[in-house]
Amino acid sequence: MAIWKISIKYTTKIMGCGQLEKGMFVEYVKNDSFFDPIHGRPEDKNALNELFKSKYGLDLKSVGAIDDAHLVCEKIG
Repeated sequence: MAIWKISIKYTTKIMGCGQLEKGMFVEYVKNDSFFDPIHGRPEDKNALNELFKSKYGLDLKSVGAIDDAHLVCEKIG
């Protein structure tokens, strides 16, 4: 089991999503640690999107922002 911290890489405004602020983050627990959640299964990306939506009201998936251009993954546990 692995715990990941997924953070917004830089501050920007994305049309249709809202304001992304550098440092916004969610924590995600994943049963395997082979790939980080951004490069993992589609279920991981959906879960990340739900975490960002519930915490910040941001729907990153709808604008294609669940990628390494917008997010940084750090394994913390």
